[in-house]
Amino acid sequence: MNGRERVLAAIEGRERDHVPFWPFVMAFSAKYAGIPYSQFATDYRKLGEAQIRTAEAFDLDVVTMDSDAYREASAFGAALEYPEDDLPVLKQRAVVDKKSFSMKKPEITSSERLIDKIEGVRYLKERCGQERAVSGWIEAPFQSCGVLCQMDTFLVDVLEEDAFVRELLELVTEFEIEFAVEQARAGADIIGIGDAMASLVSAQVYGEQIYPWTKRVVEGIREKTSAKLKYHICGYSRHILPYVEKLGVDVVNVDYKVDVKEAFALTGGKLAVKGNVDPVAVLKNGTEEEIRAAVREMAPFASRPYFKSRL
Repeated sequence: MNGRERVLAAIEGRERDHVPFWPFVMAFSAKYAGIPYSQFATDYRKLGEAQIRTAEAFDLDVVTMDSDAYREASAFGAALEYPEDDLPVLKQRAVVDKKSFSMKKPEITSSERLIDKIEGVRYLKERCGQERAVSGWIEAPFQSCGVLCQMDTFLVDVLEEDAFVRELLELVTEFEIEFAVEQARAGADIIGIGDAMASLVSAQVYGEQIYPWTKRVVEGIREKTSAKLKYHICGYSRHILPYVEKLGVDVVNVDYKVDVKEAFALTGGKLAVKGNVDPVAVLKNGTEEEIRAAVREMAPFASRPYFKSRL
């Protein structure tokens, strides 16, 4: 099996030769390839080259066209700064004043950073898409709103500015569907849906304010593409995983703070679970033996435990 075949088999619950290797590497791949992050984040050829070189060196099964959470925000008018070799810095948010913000969906073809990502997906598909799965990326509606606005302010708006929040979520939901579809058409086998902010709210707020819009994004992408969908959550997300089961995604990516066996149980055994070795205490600071032990403990639950896996 090659990487693409292995990942798709695991996602679909089919037999595969071993557990897929699918780390989400951005800064690591740029550093490994010796590419300054300012170039990695602004030139799809540089990002693609870094992903391919890292995938070849470490035998990754998936390459991902993503660099930061600000691409959609750029299309909406956010101002960014690109340090020579560090993550982009948000200098001015798209929503500075709720009353003056134009609730108008940007044209994807008018945004340099969105076009760069779409062309990057196409580049990866052409370069290695038969051997490795290609993953595109969008931000989930709630996450996207949190980037467009000041995050803490938006969380307050969720409780106090219902009309504004609903209108903004409506806007970004349709926009994210369109962006995902364009990446799938360019060749993405998988679309990642990033929702880092989701773990910051209660189960009730998630169910009322986040789940319905994320569900619409999933359904919108499903209607127009055959891409597999991965839902990515940062932090402690145990309380919202029962909702994730109902989203209709194929993979849920949980943080190390959530026990992977529990994540599998809370999503009803219906999803492939991606994760979740501690990236610092184990992967960065652990010994080789500790890393192997952590992976072996997690691996049977990482992609449908009722199929045999070997390391």
